[in-house]
Amino acid sequence: MRVGKFGTQQNRFALLASQYHFVAYFFEHLFSMNKLRLILFFLFILPGYVIAQETAEDLYNKAIEYKKDNKCSQSLVLLEKAVKLKADFGEAWFESGWCNNELGFYRVAIEQLQKASLLLKNNFKISYELGHAYFYLDSVTASLKNFRESIRLKADYSLSYVGLGDLYREKLNNTNEALGFYLKAYAIDSSHKKTNYWIGWCYNDLEKYSKAIPYLEKVIAGDPVNTLSIIELAFSQYSLAKYDEALITLEKVLSLQPKPALALYYAGLCNIKKGKKTDAVNMYNDLVILNSEYALELFAEIKKMK
Repeated sequence: MRVGKFGTQQNRFALLASQYHFVAYFFEHLFSMNKLRLILFFLFILPGYVIAQETAEDLYNKAIEYKKDNKCSQSLVLLEKAVKLKADFGEAWFESGWCNNELGFYRVAIEQLQKASLLLKNNFKISYELGHAYFYLDSVTASLKNFRESIRLKADYSLSYVGLGDLYREKLNNTNEALGFYLKAYAIDSSHKKTNYWIGWCYNDLEKYSKAIPYLEKVIAGDPVNTLSIIELAFSQYSLAKYDEALITLEKVLSLQPKPALALYYAGLCNIKKGKKTDAVNMYNDLVILNSEYALELFAEIKKMK
């Protein structure tokens, strides 16, 4: 029987019952409930029923919104519920691993990413995230294996090369190899700040200061208050005996409070090279106030001045 706009109350309840038995039951008995039972229904039974209707996909989608807002803790709560409802939800396991990596829970991240890898075959992002997790656990061999696997699966994913660069630079102390990987990342994506910074850093470490400058300047052009890049550029200029340029570069961060200790140190060295002892002593005094280890190093250089 069709139920029109003005169908009877009984007919309307019959239609509801065919689709939403629980809700229909409530409405059919609404007027027979006493006040206490009605209050208890709204407080405890109905909310639980509504929550129970959320699917794993619903929870996953809400979790992704939290992730986009950098709210990984909230995202993980929903992702945990999603995989309880759907144990073979590979994407949810991956996002859980990603969030735990972001929060620094690397062992938990590895467990979740390994589950994701069993469900999502040949996924380069899973391999990359595993490489990232093993890196921070100092598992160099496992990290190397996973970064390389990520590249095998997707050769144009620049972050995998950055990961290898970090591994060779920080864990294996091999600047030459690190630079090669950073340059490969740069060839794919030249706009990435981290890639440009570490190329500049590697060139400085290899005493190729002129080559470092364009990459560091590129970072600063897009991020004028990038303290690390500004100080690294000043080091390049100082090493090339461009003391005035280095001091001008350092002015960009010496206005900050507190003043960066390394910036004060290099400014002090520049003033020593320019024969400006008073200015160098001022830098030393600021380092003393900061209780910086660079104070003694700068003082030793000041003592050498005539």
